[in-house]
Amino acid sequence: MGSFAVDWRVTRAGAQLAFAVTDAAPPKPTRKTPRQRRSQALVDALLDATARVLAARPLAEVTTNEIAEVAGVSVGSLYQYFRDKRGLAAALIERKAERDGVAIVAALDGAGALPFEAAVATLVRATVELHRRDARLMRALLGLVGPTGRGEAVRAIASRALGAVMER
Repeated sequence: MGSFAVDWRVTRAGAQLAFAVTDAAPPKPTRKTPRQRRSQALVDALLDATARVLAARPLAEVTTNEIAEVAGVSVGSLYQYFRDKRGLAAALIERKAERDGVAIVAALDGAGALPFEAAVATLVRATVELHRRDARLMRALLGLVGPTGRGEAVRAIASRALGAVMER
């Protein structure tokens, strides 16, 4: 999904309204993809630290130095994989959406061949439980989906999970 911007200017000659629509996707949240187990563990530690910090305070009040410290890594290691704290938040949103999608599908798989209404009730219970378990983090991440440009990624993940549910 592209971006949309509106520019409103008032000059002596009158008012001008300009619209800009681009098809450019938001930047990837990571600079590079971890290839080794050790590198993946570093990225996971950074995302776990970001989750802990964002559950307590808004992204605007958080620094990359703080996230690196909570993760127990150098800020230089953080910058090898992430451009900034928005990149960390974007990657965390995608990871959380992926994991939640897997958990919801697993809850439905564990429910067996239920009638449609019972399957929907199971889906709702699983979703509510995921949100309840990490309520503060969920509120923080939901507020960051738009600003980090992750809306399309979250929709794609949810669509895959829904597709798995519908195939049951």
